Amino acid sequence: LPASNREPSGGGQNFTHCCLLAVNASLEVLNGSVVEKVPYYLNASVDDLLAATKAGQFPCGAVWDGNSVGAPIVEVPYAWVEETCPGWQLSTSGIESQWLSPFVGFLLPAVIFCLTIPRRRKLTVWHQLFVPDLSRAISWLLAPLAMVLAGMCAICDTISWLAMCFAFASPMLLSGFYEAYLDYIIINFLQEKTENFRLTLDMRARLLFVVLCGNLDLEVKIRESDRQFMEWNTLHQNGNEHWPNFTTTTEQNPSSPWTHPAWLWLRGRSKRDWVEKVWKTYKLRPPAGQKGEFVLDEDMDALRRSLTFTVYAISQISQIVLWMWAFAGPPQQGKLLSFLRKGGVLDRNGFFTPTDTRTLWSRETYFSLKSVWAILWYGLASTLGIGGVFTSIGGTMMQLIGVYRSGKCLINAEWWTKPNGGVGVIISSNYALEIEDAKKHWASCGITATMFLGVVAFCGWWYQRRVRDLFRELVNDLGNPRTDREDVKATV
Repeated sequence: LPASNREPSGGGQNFTHCCLLAVNASLEVLNGSVVEKVPYYLNASVDDLLAATKAGQFPCGAVWDGNSVGAPIVEVPYAWVEETCPGWQLSTSGIESQWLSPFVGFLLPAVIFCLTIPRRRKLTVWHQLFVPDLSRAISWLLAPLAMVLAGMCAICDTISWLAMCFAFASPMLLSGFYEAYLDYIIINFLQEKTENFRLTLDMRARLLFVVLCGNLDLEVKIRESDRQFMEWNTLHQNGNEHWPNFTTTTEQNPSSPWTHPAWLWLRGRSKRDWVEKVWKTYKLRPPAGQKGEFVLDEDMDALRRSLTFTVYAISQISQIVLWMWAFAGPPQQGKLLSFLRKGGVLDRNGFFTPTDTRTLWSRETYFSLKSVWAILWYGLASTLGIGGVFTSIGGTMMQLIGVYRSGKCLINAEWWTKPNGGVGVIISSNYALEIEDAKKHWASCGITATMFLGVVAFCGWWYQRRVRDLFRELVNDLGNPRTDREDVKATV
């Protein structure tokens, strides 16, 4: 019988019941014997069916018992499924494989992983929900409500962040790889130029600062409070609560930019911007003599070219078109396809800066190509983001509740757009082909996936540890006067 009183379109279908209907339509009793009937939906004879039933492998509802022979196959036309068994089957709590396996195997690890990703903003929970005055009876009555409200806020915050991670996982990963590669380039540059005495102390300090803090969401403009802070007399430092060493029980400003990382999909670009700032600072240096015009610093220019080549290489191999469109920037100037390069027609009309929305809020520039690129980019990003959320979180939820257990999902995707009522659909369970495929693919896929994740995790750990140790060595050499640039040592 059907599993519930639900409508088939609402999850009330039962495909075990459908399998029984197909078997019943294939057999009849004649003179006290079970014989085949047309149409016949089983791939085994009546004797084989009776033998399988005696062995506990009746095709409808059969489960794995260690025997590779399995149960007979019940295969019906797709038209029969649509007419007799439409809809889908809701998951039941008694069958753990329908909901527990996807939950433990995918959703729970994904939640744990996403919660470890650094984030720029969190949903603030009102602190009064955690410190009610329990000395009054009314507080004990309101405490459960406060707990529920705080829990709801935390759940909403977690779900929104999961949706963000699922929707923009690819830009996050690419930006993370880009950030790690920039660290590698900067540290190698510092090692080489320090050994050749080509960098000054402030150059090295600034580049090391970029490696350390380039992924933070730092404010570009100097804040008025910072300027005033630097002007305070040191005589008042010991008794001034604004001084960092002053001990106080007052809660400090939680929105300090030094503790907030940039959004993960922007961290690579953010670090590149800081490198560009360093390059612009030292683009020109004083001449070797006492007088003369400033000259181009070849070493800092080499660093900038290496970053450009990195962006170009990523743009060639990356499939994340929107991320690259917004953050890769135009190719360097050249003769080939000049309209696509820096200073070309597209660059002048804002094609390579589609995330700049200032033109959308100005009446004079609203009807311009820059506005078109911004509307197109944000429209595509929103569409793909919503699609990512739907296919990840929505798809997982549909897997858990059983939406995919339907006749539509029992046929190959090629027949979704070419309806064919004669396509065969297997509605029995634990048949020999299924067992063979499981033995052939599941173990090898599981071992391969585990080894791949282990190798990737080990390589990431080794790379991060190596970069950290190299960074520590470069920091320790900052005070060594023998590593200063040659022209600086010559003037000392």
